[in-house]
Amino acid sequence: MQRISRVLVLASTRNSLNSKIILNQVRLFSSDQIKLEGYDYTKRGGSKSYKSNSYDRFSSGRGGFKNDNKRNFRNNNNNNDKRYNNRFNQRSNYLAEEEEPLKERTFPPLKELDESLKVIKTSKVEDSLLDEDIKKAFKRHVGETFTPCQEQSINYFVNNERGIIVRAKTGTGKTFAFGLPIFQGLKEMSKNAKKLTSVDSVIFAPTRDLAVQTKNSLEKVWMDSKTSIRNNKIVLVTGKIPIRAQLQAFQGHEKPPIVVATPGRFIDLIENEPAFTNAMKNVQNVVIDEADELLSQNFKSDLESIFGTLKKLSENESDVKFKTFLFSATMSNNVYELADNVIGEGYEFIDANKGESTEVNKNIKQSLVVTNSIFESYASALQFIKSKVENPDFKPIIFLPNTYSVDFFHDLLFKYLKQQENVPSYMLPQVLKIHGKLTQGERNRAQRGFRGEMQTDRYDRYSRGKKQQPQKARSSILVASNVVSRGMDFPNVTHVIQIGVNPDLSNYTHRVGRTGRAGKEGHSLLISTDFEMPFVKKLIEHGNEFQEELTYEKNEEQEQIIKECAKGMNFEEIASVNLGVYTNLPSRYGAIKKRDYIKGCSDLYRDLQVDPEEHDKPFLSRSVAQRLGMNDSYSSKYFNIGRRTSGYQQDDYDQGFSSNNNDNYGKNRFSSNNNSYESKYSSDSRGYNSSRNSSSRNDSSRNKY
Repeated sequence: MQRISRVLVLASTRNSLNSKIILNQVRLFSSDQIKLEGYDYTKRGGSKSYKSNSYDRFSSGRGGFKNDNKRNFRNNNNNNDKRYNNRFNQRSNYLAEEEEPLKERTFPPLKELDESLKVIKTSKVEDSLLDEDIKKAFKRHVGETFTPCQEQSINYFVNNERGIIVRAKTGTGKTFAFGLPIFQGLKEMSKNAKKLTSVDSVIFAPTRDLAVQTKNSLEKVWMDSKTSIRNNKIVLVTGKIPIRAQLQAFQGHEKPPIVVATPGRFIDLIENEPAFTNAMKNVQNVVIDEADELLSQNFKSDLESIFGTLKKLSENESDVKFKTFLFSATMSNNVYELADNVIGEGYEFIDANKGESTEVNKNIKQSLVVTNSIFESYASALQFIKSKVENPDFKPIIFLPNTYSVDFFHDLLFKYLKQQENVPSYMLPQVLKIHGKLTQGERNRAQRGFRGEMQTDRYDRYSRGKKQQPQKARSSILVASNVVSRGMDFPNVTHVIQIGVNPDLSNYTHRVGRTGRAGKEGHSLLISTDFEMPFVKKLIEHGNEFQEELTYEKNEEQEQIIKECAKGMNFEEIASVNLGVYTNLPSRYGAIKKRDYIKGCSDLYRDLQVDPEEHDKPFLSRSVAQRLGMNDSYSSKYFNIGRRTSGYQQDDYDQGFSSNNNDNYGKNRFSSNNNSYESKYSSDSRGYNSSRNSSSRNDSSRNKY
């Protein structure tokens, strides 16, 4: 039997208004497996609350950290806590316990519904039994027909008392699969009541960006469906929005019918704001979009806590307090377990992918390009984009594993495209980027630009503050992290380009799903080095089929141009950042040899230089090398491991590897407890901020995302 040792570490911080003690229980399962469980005992205004929140991956906070409106809760001067976070890090939670293989579930065949119970009779919207105003609004804003996912889901959504689980590929219309029956229920309810004293439906999304998109998509149809409910707004409850502004929708006697939320801010409001809590006393529907992502190991307990709170608040006297609906493109054991816990027996499982071996849409052509080095992977992507850039319909998303890689490739691509001799600069597409370290305003602007929406927020410098006439945006290229990989709907994306490995195989599926949506043709291009092939083999084992496999053809002239464009960029950073990506890759996703990726990252540092010195190699601090398991003679052959000489800070601080400090951009590269779960350097790039040093409750650590 494997011996389990326990280490209890106590970190405390105090100020005049707050007294918080964070007790972290560290279970060492083996030398390379660490699991942290955080317990927060909070004393606030004489009341005590106890939470078992490990780490809020999706709403950017460690469990239980809340900032008081009057004073800032700061602990960045607590050196003991910093050293603890540096020493016991989860490496973005991917070196924790290996996830169990998916347990195959067998569900009884779906019960055939009586024809009189079906709301959706055929794929035509006009033939459905939906309210006439809803049908007109849907046809005006979405289309004349339902997708197969919508056609199957809506009927069971309406007729099941407990809830359903739906597995459907990306781009199949899941948003309106749960949106339309919610609208229908509200329209029927409005015949008897013109105002609501409780929120009717709560929809949870894993990121702010997806929550905003869901709210906007539903709002177009709902606001055009001529409802008689007085307060008919769909309210967004996420971080980066002042709490006071959000609470205004819940202050009066009339409550909004629908709330779209991220779990972190929702938990904060339902625990601390009576007006918000009172608005949740008669919830009828709870929807979890991208359920597999929301039910990751570190967030599952918080989501179960939300369900428990909603059930306690419910004034419904029946055993089933509300319907629960889980929608996801991929399934996991956590999804099934949550369904068992919160829905119970009797839920229906709808598999819109039934009979298909892959979760990627058939209308997406998948291609693989194999290179000899990481530099060649970058060069291959750059040259491919350059070859397509003259096509006005070319609209790609380039995915990289972390925020620093996104910044690096974005700048390199921008400089490289400017070298085009046969294309005037004003005709070049705009190069945009989205990752979790950007502000929400920056991310929103990038999304609007990539969607090609009319630009109305610019001001003419000669018009005394008057806005310019709306101008159609140019064609665009988006460089992004995983923060836009799930659920985000960008129209007319022609290509998805992925460079390197991904710490989660399901992210590959979601990334590919950004193209080929709504039945359109799409192209997916995966660019991998030869030493990354174990990861590619795992993708194939999971049902992905590459219709085309190519080998990178070296082009000395173009590679020299790329090196010239890279002048002045930080090659040490990009080399060490890639080390973190490979170190954080779970062995179950392909055992990439340590010697191969150490040499590969060092080669990237040299390959980017126009004229590298003979024995030049990138620097890596001794403490970080030890953390990454690189404190050996082989690693020293390719990295300069040690301490900087004069002019640099020492040890943990010389390359920005220190623990959390919100005022410094991405300080701790490999700790899961740094500023952002998608830190500038972490291997996972979802963009769920985890800052512990915020200035008010409006930007509290639990609610930024």
